[in-house]
Amino acid sequence: MKSIKSLLFLVFIFVVVSFVSCTDETALSSGDSRDKFAGTWTCTEKSKIFLNSVYTVNISPIGDGDSVSIRNFYNLGNNFSGIGIVGGNAITIPFQSIDGATFQGSGLLINASKFELDYFTNDAGVKDTVAGVFTR
Repeated sequence: MKSIKSLLFLVFIFVVVSFVSCTDETALSSGDSRDKFAGTWTCTEKSKIFLNSVYTVNISPIGDGDSVSIRNFYNLGNNFSGIGIVGGNAITIPFQSIDGATFQGSGLLINASKFELDYFTNDAGVKDTVAGVFTR
């Protein structure tokens, strides 16, 4: 009887270890909210001025705070980056100037492979309203 209990205990341990070792590593996080937004994204954008466009952006953390760099923001080219502030599943584009135009907006992470971002831009009095869907 004692050996059956020992055998059942070993089987139980094996099953528990098997489930733990099968954990999806992409679900593990460093605890940094910016990790959810970091990486290469395809932006499908609707603009009042430029209508529909699709382009690639790269988002990467800046320093130890809550800031991220958004390279090729508003399809300005890889030499231009916007700054975003991440808090949980939200991203905010604080008022800033990029390549002579001003920008401001906010967005929300929908899931691990999609977030939406709405923002406004003003380039020498020419105002644009933009709705972007970022996917990977």
